[in-house]
Amino acid sequence: MNRVKIAAASAALIVVVCAVARKLAARLSRPPQNAVSCAGKPVKWNLDKAGDMSRLHLVHVPPCQVASNCVRVSVRFVGLNFADVCACQGLYSATPSGAFTPGLEFSGIVAEVGADVRHVKVGDAVMGVARFGGYAQEIVVDNRQLFHVPEGWTLSDAAAFLCTSLTAWYGLHKIGHVQSGQLVAIQSAAGGVGLAATEIVLSMGAVPLCIVGSQSKVDVLLNR
Repeated sequence: MNRVKIAAASAALIVVVCAVARKLAARLSRPPQNAVSCAGKPVKWNLDKAGDMSRLHLVHVPPCQVASNCVRVSVRFVGLNFADVCACQGLYSATPSGAFTPGLEFSGIVAEVGADVRHVKVGDAVMGVARFGGYAQEIVVDNRQLFHVPEGWTLSDAAAFLCTSLTAWYGLHKIGHVQSGQLVAIQSAAGGVGLAATEIVLSMGAVPLCIVGSQSKVDVLLNR
């Protein structure tokens, strides 16, 4: 009975998160009239306090200084993940207690590099991760958080890759210690983390047992 209750609660949470994600996506994609630089100040989406999506609003901020090991990126696309939505709702343990800018992953063009940065240069197309702050016109991060966008990828592809893939990799390598030849069950295998996990399991020489909820998701897996 406890397993049934847990499954039902999980399903209910997913429904709620999906509904909130649709609202958040609509809000972020709406072209706000004031989404332009003001006297050299870029804009970002800010949430005064987690728990109420209506608190999400655009604010102008002074440009951050770029330290010697950091890079300024002009953001073009951002990822919208389960964790982003949970953070905005106050359901994610790592959510800041006060005001914050959501966004854990992004892609864009390098606008400025610190004196000690060597692996990227101004004009490079990059994708990156951040401890929040991605939903902004520009972001300054440690250069170790950035990766070149692979050849043939679009910036929108790149913005949706890192969080799901790193989650899958960490779960399989660091927590699961998957070994070649093992059979690995993957729940929600047609989702972002699930698809990444399937590819990683195959690359490790293990066998993925993919679990999905409908025939259309089976087709997604077969045609990945």
